[in-house]
Amino acid sequence: MQRPSDTEYAPFYAGYVALVPETDVLAALEGQVGEIRRRLAPVTGERERQRYAEGKWSIRQVLGHLVDGERVFGYRAFCFSRGEAASLPSFDENQYVSSWSRSSPSCDSRTWPSSAGSARASGGAWERRAERR
Repeated sequence: MQRPSDTEYAPFYAGYVALVPETDVLAALEGQVGEIRRRLAPVTGERERQRYAEGKWSIRQVLGHLVDGERVFGYRAFCFSRGEAASLPSFDENQYVSSWSRSSPSCDSRTWPSSAGSARASGGAWERRAERR
């Protein structure tokens, strides 16, 4: 899979695309679960809900944002792959993240992302890859 050209995404996303050094996107995504688990290992339950400043997200909310974004952008990718002609809805990350409260799943590194409802946790989606070109 080749890196997308700058005509294949909105200018807003250029900074995000530039942060990805890998050219094999699926391999990069698969490797992220282990990396996130390693980084979560020392985080206590108390710490995952803590915010470093007023109006900033907690670790739990950042992880919730990752799960939300994965689902939203996964759905968008699905729509693109099927030639969807309708406009796709936007999402307000601050509104979405506000639902990642104390009752949301833990950031326990042993069970995340399955405990958070991550699409990656289902496994099947990663096993049914499109043919690489």
